[in-house]
Amino acid sequence: MHLNIIDIFILSIILLTGLLGLRFGIFRLVVPFALVLVITTILYNYNRISLGFENKPFVNVFLLLLIGFIGLLIFAVVARLAQAVMKTTGLAPLDHFLGLVLGLILGGLVVGATVWAIQTYNVEWKNLLRDSKVTIDALNFFKWIMAWTQKFLPTTPEVENIKAVPWWKRNLW
Repeated sequence: MHLNIIDIFILSIILLTGLLGLRFGIFRLVVPFALVLVITTILYNYNRISLGFENKPFVNVFLLLLIGFIGLLIFAVVARLAQAVMKTTGLAPLDHFLGLVLGLILGGLVVGATVWAIQTYNVEWKNLLRDSKVTIDALNFFKWIMAWTQKFLPTTPEVENIKAVPWWKRNLW
């Protein structure tokens, strides 16, 4: 298999985040991972999510990010408590191994989101990805994670019934 420069760059980003996870451990890497996951999920599924809101795009994005960041704050507190427990019980090697795994997943998510954004929004840079063999796998990995996160998002009602019911009376799940 012949790798071009884009493939080598993509694989180096994934390996670099894996090494960062190995160095810092899972509990220091979990908050950046959750932040990237929330932002990419909102951007990837924005059209589906925004059907349930009114036609104010700035307010929609702000509310979604606010909900995501409140969840991240709660997540960060729980991760810090779990890190303290893991350090005091002597499970630090497990922390670093799980950090390696989460780092590789984070690298795949970042690269997949970048490839998806280039293929979706940037026509000029699409030619860079044409001969790459790794971008297809990175894009499939990103779409797999986004399909997994969609089950946590609220379901959207039918388009014709959206305006009939006010937003505060709609079911989110």
